Amino acid sequence: MSYEPLDATSKSASRGTHALHRVPFYDDDRYLQISDIPAGSGHSAYQNDRCPDCGFEPVARGAAYCSACGAVMRNRPYRLEDGQARLIRGFHSSYRRINPDRPAPTVTTNTSHLGSDFKIHPTQNRVMSTLECADLQTVPRSFDWSGALDNRRHYLIRNVIGEAFPTYFTYLHGNLLARLLNGDEVADSELSGTPRAAVAPRATSRPPGLVEAA
Repeated sequence: MSYEPLDATSKSASRGTHALHRVPFYDDDRYLQISDIPAGSGHSAYQNDRCPDCGFEPVARGAAYCSACGAVMRNRPYRLEDGQARLIRGFHSSYRRINPDRPAPTVTTNTSHLGSDFKIHPTQNRVMSTLECADLQTVPRSFDWSGALDNRRHYLIRNVIGEAFPTYFTYLHGNLLARLLNGDEVADSELSGTPRAAVAPRATSRPPGLVEAA
């Protein structure tokens, strides 16, 4: 899709020219948690095993402090309680890069949150942008978001996009229902959910303004 590269290190680096191509930016520790995850690995920040202070590795999984110098493992998701650090409890998919070799994960309403499921970009140090999420959901680029953008309610766009039926998915089902209602011939394989590659291709027009997602 040739998206502009973004980076969560600052406000200017986290904004693209497209109004929806933008991401949150973070303070030093939260950015460190992303940047220390190897690009393209599909790993999470909980797997960062190099101490950011002394460089010792590997620090044992689940540890909030470096076993060599005693410094807080700031490149792992942590929080301070009464002056003591502990790792934030999270699911296996939390604080994790999207795996570039697998299908995209579910686009949720919390796509702007670093700790949400599989929301970190596969290679860049940031979460997925609103534009990328909209494209994954096959929302036409022609859709008018000006109401939310003019009122600086960018989060609302992410909420609308997240966990919705992808528009092209809905279009394909509507197209099939229309053919059934019209009495057109429909193959059994189309009704049984057989993968598209296993059935004879059928000419189906695409909805106006649809953009192919990478």
